[in-house]
Amino acid sequence: MPLITAWQLLVACVAYFGARTIYRLWFHPLSHIPGPALAAISHLPEFYHDVIKGGMYFQQVSKYHERYGPIVRISPGELHISDPAFYDKIYASGAHVREKDPGQARSFGAPNSMLSTVDHHQHRYRRGLLNRFFSKQSVVNLHPVLEARIQRLMKRFERMHERGDELNMTAALAAFTADVISHYCLGMDLRFSEDEAFRNDIREAHTRIIRQCHFTKYFPMVSESLNLLPVWLVRCIQPEMACLLTVQETVSGLAAEALRRSSSSNSSKDKPQGSLADEDTLLGVLAHPSIPAAERTLARVQDEAMIVLLAGTETTANAISMALYRLYTNPTILQRVRDELQSIVPDPFQIPPWSTLERLPYLSATIKESLRLSYGSIARMARVAPDETLTYKNYRIPPKTPMSTSTYFVHMDPAIFPDPERFEPDRWLQPSGDSLTRFLVPFHRGTRGCLALNLAYSELFMVVAAIARRFDLRVQERSVQESRVAREYTAPFPAKGDFDLHCRVSGVIDS
Repeated sequence: MPLITAWQLLVACVAYFGARTIYRLWFHPLSHIPGPALAAISHLPEFYHDVIKGGMYFQQVSKYHERYGPIVRISPGELHISDPAFYDKIYASGAHVREKDPGQARSFGAPNSMLSTVDHHQHRYRRGLLNRFFSKQSVVNLHPVLEARIQRLMKRFERMHERGDELNMTAALAAFTADVISHYCLGMDLRFSEDEAFRNDIREAHTRIIRQCHFTKYFPMVSESLNLLPVWLVRCIQPEMACLLTVQETVSGLAAEALRRSSSSNSSKDKPQGSLADEDTLLGVLAHPSIPAAERTLARVQDEAMIVLLAGTETTANAISMALYRLYTNPTILQRVRDELQSIVPDPFQIPPWSTLERLPYLSATIKESLRLSYGSIARMARVAPDETLTYKNYRIPPKTPMSTSTYFVHMDPAIFPDPERFEPDRWLQPSGDSLTRFLVPFHRGTRGCLALNLAYSELFMVVAAIARRFDLRVQERSVQESRVAREYTAPFPAKGDFDLHCRVSGVIDS
C-alpha cells in the first residue's frame, strides 16, 4: 500500500479544517450567538491576546461587547455575558449544578485541588471538609493570632519611620497574610513579616504560577513534565522557579508528616512543641483518618494546601493595599475613617476585633469600595450547567456550554456604579447601598465562591483600622502611575510590573 504523500496530507488537512470551520460557523449549537467569526472558529484571538500579548484578552472581550452586545461567543465553545443581572445564573448556588470548564481548570497546575475540580458533586464534598474551618466563628476565634501578627507588623513600620526607609506596603502586607495563612494552614509561623525586605516565598510562588496561567492552559504538558523531573534539575533549567519549588517542598514534607501522624496511634503527640494540633490546621483536616483513602493521598493534600496558601496571601494583600492607597490619597476620606475609629478606639495601639469593626458604617463602606476597585480575581472563571438549558434574553444556552463573566465588568458597570473609576465610599451609604451589595463580587459567588472570604474580611478590617489609626503615610508617585488595570493573569495587573504600593511612614500617631 503506497504511503500518503505530502500533497494528500495537505488536502486532507485543508478538508478537515474547512469542514470544521463550516460546522462551527453555521451548524454548531452556539452558531446563533453573536461574536467575531475568528473567535467562533478557533482559539487564536484568545491565544494571541493572552499568551502572545500577555493577559490582554479581557480588554478585547470588552471591545467585542461594545460591538456585538451583552452576550458574545468569545471562543468556539465559550460564551461571555456582560450583564450583572445574569451573574447569579452563571455562578448559581443552591440546588443548581455548576461545573468548572475543564480547559480553565488545568490552568493552575494543581490538578488535585478544589480549585481544579471539575465535577460539581466532588467539589461540594471537598469544600464541605473545609467549610467549618473557614466559618465566621472559626475566624472570630482566630482574633488573638491576627492581633499578634498585626502588632508585629506595626512595630516594623515604627522602625521604618525612625530610619526614614521607603516601604513596599504590598510586600509587607503579603508577608503578614502569608504568616496568617501558613499558621492556619500548616500550623507553623513562617515569620515573613520579620524579614528585612519582607521577602516572601509564597508571594513569589503565587506570582510565578499566575503569570504562567494562560500558557499553562494551552500547554499543560509543560507543567506536567516539569513535575516529573527531579527538583535539582528544575532548579537548573528554571532558576526563577526556586521560590515555588521551596514552597512545594515545604508543603509536601508537612503534608506527608500529617498523613503519617493520621495513620499512627500517637496522632498529634509527636508534633513539635508549640505547633497547632492537627485538628486545628488545614493539613490535619485533610489528612484525618475519617476521610476516604482516595481523598487522602499526598498529591491531594499537597495540592489543596498549596492553593489555599497562595490564594490566601496575595489577593487579600492587594485588597488591603488598594484600601490604603485610596485612603492616603484622599485626606478627607481618611479623616472620616479616623474619626469613626477614634470614637470606639481612643488608644491607637489597640486593635478591635472584626466583629466590632464591621459595625462601623463608614469604615465598612470604605472596605466595600476598596474591594470593588481591587476586583479580586478578574479571570473569567467559566461555569458549565451540565443538565440545564439556560436562556439569556432571546438566546438559548445549551447544556454543557462554558459561560462566564468577569468581576471587572461587574464592578466597572456605570449603570450600577456611576463614575465607576471614582473611589466613593458614600455610594454604599445611600438608600440604594444595600441593593449594590449583590453586585460586589470580589470573592465570586455560588457554590464555588471563595472559601476563605471570612478570613479575608477579618484581615481587611483589622489591618486597615490599625494602620489608619496609627500611621501617616506618604504615597510615592509611582504607586499612582501603577494603579490602572491593564492585564489579567487571573489577578489584575498594571501594564508593567505588579500593583505594589510604595510609600514612606511619615508619622506615628500616639494619642
